[in-house]
Amino acid sequence: MNNFKKNKITAFIGVAALATSLAATALDRVPVKFIVAASSNSGTEAHASTSELDAGIDQLNLYYNELGLEFYRDDIEYITNSDVDDIEEDWDKDNEEDVAPWFEYGSMNIIVTAQMDGVAGHAYWHYEQRDVIEIEAERLGTSTIAHEVGHNFSLKHTYQSADDYTIAEAEGATGYNFGDSVLDTPVDPGERDYYENCVWIEGSAEDTEGEEYNPDGFNIMGKGEYECRDNFTPGQKKRMDRVIQTYKFHLFDKYGSGQNPSCANSTKVTSYPSTEQFNQEETVSSTPWVQDVFNDDFNWRIDPKTSDSDTGAPSAYEGETFAHIDADGEFVSEDSTAAMLSPCYDITDKAEAEVRFRYFMYGADIAEVTLEVTDDNGSNWDEVWSESGEQHSESSGWSTATISLDQYVGATIQLRFTGEVGDGDKGDISIDDIQFDASNTGSGGDSQTTHTQTFEIQHYKDDAEEDLDSGEVDRSSSDLELTEDGSDQQLIGIRFREVSLPQGAKIESAKIQFTAKKDDSGSVGLMFHGHDEGDSDRFSSSDDDDISDRDTTSKSVLWTPKDWDEGDAGSAQLTPQLKKIVQQLVNRSDWNDDSAITFIITNDSGSGERVAYSYDEEDSGDIAPKLIITWSE
Repeated sequence: MNNFKKNKITAFIGVAALATSLAATALDRVPVKFIVAASSNSGTEAHASTSELDAGIDQLNLYYNELGLEFYRDDIEYITNSDVDDIEEDWDKDNEEDVAPWFEYGSMNIIVTAQMDGVAGHAYWHYEQRDVIEIEAERLGTSTIAHEVGHNFSLKHTYQSADDYTIAEAEGATGYNFGDSVLDTPVDPGERDYYENCVWIEGSAEDTEGEEYNPDGFNIMGKGEYECRDNFTPGQKKRMDRVIQTYKFHLFDKYGSGQNPSCANSTKVTSYPSTEQFNQEETVSSTPWVQDVFNDDFNWRIDPKTSDSDTGAPSAYEGETFAHIDADGEFVSEDSTAAMLSPCYDITDKAEAEVRFRYFMYGADIAEVTLEVTDDNGSNWDEVWSESGEQHSESSGWSTATISLDQYVGATIQLRFTGEVGDGDKGDISIDDIQFDASNTGSGGDSQTTHTQTFEIQHYKDDAEEDLDSGEVDRSSSDLELTEDGSDQQLIGIRFREVSLPQGAKIESAKIQFTAKKDDSGSVGLMFHGHDEGDSDRFSSSDDDDISDRDTTSKSVLWTPKDWDEGDAGSAQLTPQLKKIVQQLVNRSDWNDDSAITFIITNDSGSGERVAYSYDEEDSGDIAPKLIITWSE
């Protein structure tokens, strides 16, 4: 995680603005932290007064209320030349990272100085995972502050690289490839001398084709005088709204304080197919793909092309833009990762599900991209697809991946794409045109009959403990210490014989019920795997490492149980869903309705324990672990 992210996530009032409309019915409140240059940390000779800071807040709300945001002053921190070199003098915008220790993640951070080395303000881009702008104190009450936040919300200047294209190109149907990439903004050559009283002087400038410029001198992202700029175009607002909902939702706790969207806190997709094509000209949906803003190092970018040559896709698969990681970013280094999260897909009543997407992996330094699935709100992620290394050339087309998610039907799931950066800047990875589909095809229209069966341990050879240091296997212990025995760590094996399910049965639920043998408290992480065999053998005490030598399923489940009270066999002693482990085993070609299932339990946290009854305790059949499975044909 980026060091910029601080532990404190400021809580504030508000309910998420309606993501599908620019006219929000309620305003989401965004805290602002001002970092102000002064001669002392108590604010002596501060470069801006409180009233001047509040004038900046008023300017922001003048233009961003219509996007559903209400900024408010949350904190002021004063820093001096003793804290950061030259902050009180002619401040160089390239030194903004010197102020990073004062940034507050979850707030819009605004650095205020008296003079900024020839510019009025500066901003980080949205994909740099920084909510930070800089501004000269005298510009706080002007459009400059809205201009800089516009940059942080993804907008470029309307005169961006004006010499590199003609007016017709920038304002035509493919204008997203040129200038500020927004179709409804008139291109500006970037000369303030060509304005008089806030109005463009007709005939002042022509492009290379002889066409006269006619820019909007009042556009906030333009070159007009800062006292005059007073509007964003509809296209600019649409662009910013998409970024607010997919990159900046942590500023107003859309999904809860410090939370990404999950199936527990966000709107679920219930109509299929569901599509994400990363087109910036389209209004953001109510169930968008978003950035994993709390866990990754930087963000995926949405662009019509990558910023570097010899890497990334040359154009979108469809539409105008696509998602990609930029391996040459300022805050990117080898092994940095960028992740984006899907909405939650409700496939509880479906028989089939799949995801299809396009990918392009061109560049000498390509590392890896993975697709993962969670069905437990992010506690565990299963890798379902990955690709590494260069897969394409500059002239090759996009590749298509189609991944079956049938094993997750009957659940609500979320997807995550993670791109990793290699050793070099030619490592851009591109994703486009994600299609998630689910249907009842294959059910024959008949209602399915579900069965619930309980399987008990039948013999003392069916539960065992293995000492991690010696490899010695003990089948006769009177309890199962999960998984710390004194100072020793051990593996636990639990085997259920004759699990009479047909091959390929659909597992609706699978859990193990333990009975607590003693009081236990404190944190512990218990990781469950299955023995990856169609019919698992009983445990042997004569073979060292008999548990650890067994191949395990790719599926795993982490359990962090609550405190246990002696004798209890309730919800605290009931595991979370293990159905994906059981499903992987039942789907094996060598599975039969007489097969045995073994679960292997390790300690994922390094310490802690829970002690359960084993089969070996006298008359322990009723209190030994039980596997409870609900399944359908």
